[in-house]
Amino acid sequence: MTRLFAAFFVLYPSYASAEPFNVVSMGDSITTGFNSRWPYNFGNDRYSWATGFSTSIASHLNRLHGTVNRQIEFQNVAKAGTISIELSEQLRAITFQRVDYLTLLVGSNDVCDWQLDHRHDLQSFKRNISYILDSLIKKHRQIKITLSAIPDMHHLYTIGQKKCHLKWNLLSVCSRLLHSKRSTEERQLFNRQVIDANLALQELATTYHRHVRFVGEVFNFKFSTKHTSALDCFHPSVQGQSELARITWGHGWFAK
Repeated sequence: MTRLFAAFFVLYPSYASAEPFNVVSMGDSITTGFNSRWPYNFGNDRYSWATGFSTSIASHLNRLHGTVNRQIEFQNVAKAGTISIELSEQLRAITFQRVDYLTLLVGSNDVCDWQLDHRHDLQSFKRNISYILDSLIKKHRQIKITLSAIPDMHHLYTIGQKKCHLKWNLLSVCSRLLHSKRSTEERQLFNRQVIDANLALQELATTYHRHVRFVGEVFNFKFSTKHTSALDCFHPSVQGQSELARITWGHGWFAK
């Protein structure tokens, strides 16, 4: 009887004796699922590309349940409107003593506030992200981080400009890019700044390559209208969140 009992637990392992696999997501409104579907700003976290728990999205969290043979605990500390220097607040909000896996997508709000001469802004951005990565790695020695590129925001402008410019003017969403008074040259400069920010993220990922994987393919992906919010024509819809999840997972730590 004793041997049969022991064999049962070999065949059907229990999570009770294993430490949970702790997952954290940091970033801005994209990672909160902001405006992804109706009702907007209510319960949209379930559609987050990172920690979404709705069965309608193959988020990192949902995919991990089929990949990691441990109980999974998660925190999404992302906050709408976050810029890179404010990530320190999210760092302090993490309650896990050990973080195994973390996703980070940030930078859109930074670039939306940058000056025309963005050299100082770019240096500050890189310094802010470096501090966060360094702090995470020093505290959580085993951590694996998926660092997403900033999406191609200029392309989002291109697909939404005809029907959404009045909304953008009214809502003051990233006016440096989206306001109807911006010139073609101003928008081209904005796009160059996003590229520079992504290059900085890529360089940092190389520096911390044992712990960080940069997914530049997020910038290369061309979202269509169905991938953007019906409310603001800018944030990812549920379909857009699904694409973010697919791309970042496919080029991340657990891709097969």
